[in-house]
Amino acid sequence: NAEYMGMSPMHKVDIVQHCQARGAIVAVTGDGVNDSPSLKIANVGIAMGIAGSEVAKDAADIILLDDDFSSIVLGVRVGRVIFDNLSKAIVYILVHLSAETAPVLINILFGIPLGLQAAQMLFIDLGTEIVPGVALGFETAEKDVMSRPPRNPTRDRLISLKALAWAYGQGGILQSLGCLFAFFFVLVHRGIPLHEIWRGANNAKVTDEILRAGQSAYFMGIVFQQCFTILALRTRSATLFKHPPFSNRVIFYGWAYSVALASFVVYCPKLNKALNFEAVPIWYWFLGLPGGLCILLWAEIVKAAKRCACVPLRSLQF
Repeated sequence: NAEYMGMSPMHKVDIVQHCQARGAIVAVTGDGVNDSPSLKIANVGIAMGIAGSEVAKDAADIILLDDDFSSIVLGVRVGRVIFDNLSKAIVYILVHLSAETAPVLINILFGIPLGLQAAQMLFIDLGTEIVPGVALGFETAEKDVMSRPPRNPTRDRLISLKALAWAYGQGGILQSLGCLFAFFFVLVHRGIPLHEIWRGANNAKVTDEILRAGQSAYFMGIVFQQCFTILALRTRSATLFKHPPFSNRVIFYGWAYSVALASFVVYCPKLNKALNFEAVPIWYWFLGLPGGLCILLWAEIVKAAKRCACVPLRSLQF
């Protein structure tokens, strides 16, 4: 830390440029004409709204309306929460894409009946996922939001490689396995031996009714497991069990919307046939429970490793 007094405008500019040269993100506050050059070249220029001159306000990026420096801290806090929530919402949307891709891949590679039709995928993308994804935007701040170091602008982007790895390589794989479990369970439960399904052997036994039931279970598995995914993504480092459970009530509305919409399309006569669904027993919903619990458990393990600075697992958390 250093203090400077009696500086000219160019001295202030030199300080800002030297800090930027060392990779720092520089914020400058000022109210006078002599502050305007440093306000202009800073990463964030903050002018005083009451005592500030018009020149300083024109050069600044932000105008502090109440001239209270504590408002800057509040602004940083709100900005970090917004950044976190946007990242969480995007990861939430990406997770289920792996589960949508998995049945297509195993159908191409092994000839196993398709677990999810294109229209069913679109119904998830454009229907059941909308409200829960938006709900994460209302998430409250985590306890450590202001104790974190500043983001590295070249590494800590909104969608980083770690975020993509979590969405596709961790949560996505677990959700795919959970949905495939539901799909195979239904086929076996309806009289198709597992060894006859694998590698496309004797697929003639898989009637349209059985296939629609399996696809319905797969579809319901994605919707059900996404309810656990949204819980896992509510925090990035703190354990979910210490996060206020009702701080974001919109999530519960998102759950209700998602499950109600999925139930409507599965059980509504004629509409379910149009989208290749079957009115399956209610307990089929819970076939996604093992996968959902695995997602939640894995997220808690990675968060605990991040808090404990466990290097092998810490790098897995976005």
